Amino acid sequence: MGQTIIETFYPVDIANVAVKFKDDAIAKSFGCTGTLSGETEMRVVSAKCGGVTLEEKSKPVRMTGTISAFVKVDVYRRIFGIKNEGLKPGVYSYGTKSLGEEFTLTADIVDDFKDVTKVIAFPKANSSVGLTFTIDTSSDEVAQLEISFTELPDEAGEFYYEGFVDEMTKDLADQWRKNFSYDLVKEDGVEQP
Repeated sequence: MGQTIIETFYPVDIANVAVKFKDDAIAKSFGCTGTLSGETEMRVVSAKCGGVTLEEKSKPVRMTGTISAFVKVDVYRRIFGIKNEGLKPGVYSYGTKSLGEEFTLTADIVDDFKDVTKVIAFPKANSSVGLTFTIDTSSDEVAQLEISFTELPDEAGEFYYEGFVDEMTKDLADQWRKNFSYDLVKEDGVEQP
């Protein structure tokens, strides 16, 4: 039997969004997610002669992302560095000493038309904005928390990973969701860059 090759994909839904903080053994559920987006910042290098561009190359230098969701309380506090150190039980604070934790964000992107799932990973993310929230008592819907993050390159120099579940082993897809890392996805025998 040949390997499955996915040729078309229509992203319809986001599922199984999880976050794994640097010192955690396993990822935990992020919360009910509404939107997830990513954008790459590029550096353009050009060769010019007399003001005319002869050649040009673009190189990714960093990636940013935004996710809006009903984020689980523990995850939200760790992303922004909201702590209760030195405070009475049940009291948390956010201020000049607050440092959010680095995290890996994974998600399933689902094509409901073809019943295909793509797993994605941002392996080295940090919140890129301070704590923000909106409470709108006139709205019919509860506002989701929006978190912007910066994705830095991992040890392999990569910002983002993706793969179709049908093109990989079941074990790889399961581990991807629980404990994503470069070591998990690199080809056997390949040395770390």
